[in-house]
Amino acid sequence: EPLIYHSIQINSKAGPKLLILTGNNLEYRKWLRQYIAANKELIAQLQQEKHETLATNQLLEHENTERKFAEEKLSDYKNSLEELVTKRTAALENEVQERIEFERKLLVNEEKLAYQAFHDPLTGLPNRTMFKERLDRAIRRSERTNQKLALFFLDLDDFKDINDTLGHDVGDLLLQQISRRLTSYC
Repeated sequence: EPLIYHSIQINSKAGPKLLILTGNNLEYRKWLRQYIAANKELIAQLQQEKHETLATNQLLEHENTERKFAEEKLSDYKNSLEELVTKRTAALENEVQERIEFERKLLVNEEKLAYQAFHDPLTGLPNRTMFKERLDRAIRRSERTNQKLALFFLDLDDFKDINDTLGHDVGDLLLQQISRRLTSYC
């Protein structure tokens, strides 16, 4: 069988070109030994480049695997963090709403306590504490501005007899009715 081959051409810019050899006769084997002997450095260089390419490919594959693993981990961490942020945000919003509601109730209770501290529970009229405070304030203002001050004093005669004969419920109703009439004129 005749020897068919294409020679390798070395070009310093492009590198070696492909060698295609076919054939199975003695001349071919002789030529192949001569070629290998003459081109040991080139063959060694090609083998080294092949090993380096394989090593580079393995390194790149390893780096790609590590990058994919890191990206998956980062994605998992991101998702976990987003879930935690969402849960904590909801919890904080709930805590804020609870705090707002608590403070609203506290304010209402403070207002109720302030009202109870200065008003009679039966009639809703100002009690003695508020009377004394307002009378003191009015006296000071009168002294400061040299204006006259008048005080109207009302006493229910024989009210004890109403409580004793008709009962405290009737006495309470009478006090409530009198307080309504007094406040309607003020």
